Amino acid sequence: MRLRSLLIVAWLVLGAAPAWAAITWDTATANGNPTADTADSFTHTIGTGSNVYVGVCVTSNGTDGSGSIDVSSLTVNGSAATFRAASDTVSQGASVKTEYWDAVLGSTNGAVTVAVNVSANDRFRTTAFSLFGVDQTTPVGTAATTEVTSTSASVNVSSAVNELVMSCLGVNMTSSAWTVGAGQTERWLNSTDINATAEQGSSEPGGATVTMSHSWTTVQYASLIAIPIKPASATVATPTLMLLGVGN
Repeated sequence: MRLRSLLIVAWLVLGAAPAWAAITWDTATANGNPTADTADSFTHTIGTGSNVYVGVCVTSNGTDGSGSIDVSSLTVNGSAATFRAASDTVSQGASVKTEYWDAVLGSTNGAVTVAVNVSANDRFRTTAFSLFGVDQTTPVGTAATTEVTSTSASVNVSSAVNELVMSCLGVNMTSSAWTVGAGQTERWLNSTDINATAEQGSSEPGGATVTMSHSWTTVQYASLIAIPIKPASATVATPTLMLLGVGN
């Protein structure tokens, strides 16, 4: 009887709580489109890992008098990506717009092509990044967005422990000294003038509410998106108990 009880307790302890894979950062690839047109593509190389997730941030500036530019289609590795959110400073009287798209790629590693088409000619800029350990069915939660005319922008994101919150900022180029908030890790900064904007990305571990903030030196138009990324369930071996032969 005692042995059986011990085995049952061990099974309950090992199998009671769900486990989650750790979301890990891979890399980011930034690509500027120096010629004002409606299409651009580039290669993003994914490292070695599983439960692959690719996020894509596209920032445009309507620099050719076209007003706000919309992403009309975006593919990753030849398949359509999913639109998640947009932030557009048109309400502030400008046209700095950032969009966030993503794709789950399972066990795909190595070079993939990111192809972007937009609604009007623009020197838009795109950054793709990859993560490992992301849920392949429901990879993200609800995005938070804001558009400002200021020296900073911030949003509060509903998230959870084990998640990772990502942010994408597009800000007018005539600012400088772009920084991220406490607890955030800068993942990219594109500050070479191509479309009169700078772009910055960051990450922060998830929690009940996560504040994602960016700041710069002078009052400028800026669009900010932040989104929580969800972890994949870890593969846990369920112990098989053979109770045959155990005494009463």
